[in-house]
Amino acid sequence: MPLVLFSLAIFLFTPLATAGAQPLKVGYSPDWAPYSITTDHTTAGILPDLLNELITERLGVPLEHVGLPWKRAQAQVKAGALDALITYPSDARLEYTERSESVVYNLISAAFVRKASPAYQALILDPAVENLKNHRGCVIFGNDWGKNFYAKHAIPYENAVDVKNCLRLLQRGRVDFFIQSRAVVLDNIRQLDFGNSLVALPEAYASIPFTLLISKKSPFYKTLMPKFDRLIKQMKNDGSLERLIYNLEHATHS
Repeated sequence: MPLVLFSLAIFLFTPLATAGAQPLKVGYSPDWAPYSITTDHTTAGILPDLLNELITERLGVPLEHVGLPWKRAQAQVKAGALDALITYPSDARLEYTERSESVVYNLISAAFVRKASPAYQALILDPAVENLKNHRGCVIFGNDWGKNFYAKHAIPYENAVDVKNCLRLLQRGRVDFFIQSRAVVLDNIRQLDFGNSLVALPEAYASIPFTLLISKKSPFYKTLMPKFDRLIKQMKNDGSLERLIYNLEHATHS
């Protein structure tokens, strides 16, 4: 084989990870359980585990997960000190990153109800927003999205200090449902051992699309994303991405 063709073949078929085994450094919020949690300088959770499977296990690229205050993590990606984020592709973030073509993860807000309640019987048959106003919800202090959602649809609600307190009110029948990030609620239900009594409705009341974002100053810019996009498309077509996310959301992360 001529030297030029031999060199080209090596370039095309050598995995990305062999270039000095340079890791892709990904930034996360350090205290966003169960999505990303940093303890003893180790960052784990649904999002790091998802990227481990997609990028390391399937594409052969090592990862370094870095938990930082969220504004700092974004600034580090903008400066090129970190390579990537997995988050909503806002216009501001797209000024300094390239995004994956496909959505990698949807952050879904679901409603949870108590199985033995009248609200469960009514809402499991028709969980449309219009029917929520006949029942009382729970909103965490400081959750502006929740307050705006309930006000917009004239839904009565009680306030609580955090997710666990809303779930306790729901368990006691003080409220009829609780809308929050599905993975966050599932994680707290496991911690409280309420899994036999509380269940999610099938409706998604909000969905925030997360994509992979790679810094324009990263050595992975324009090289990793084509392979990543092909992988995500394949996994969506065969259903393996949906199964992977389901397993991660129903695992214990905190």
